[in-house]
Amino acid sequence: MTTQPLLATAPPSREERATINLRDLLEEVVRKQASDLHITAHERPKLRIDGSLVDSDVRDVLTPKETLLLAYSM
Repeated sequence: MTTQPLLATAPPSREERATINLRDLLEEVVRKQASDLHITAHERPKLRIDGSLVDSDVRDVLTPKETLLLAYSM
């Protein structure tokens, strides 16, 4: 039995990760019955639910470029 050494792999870079898209965010707004979606650079997307701002399911903080792309996608 021969075994191959496991190669250490770095976590995917931000460019390699799936991009955040507006449709997914809006589907979360509907699913959670939020009234607003707040998109700000250097923050996680936020939803207004029952008057309170809560973090979206998106785990990453938005870069300025991602924020701009989300805005332009409308």
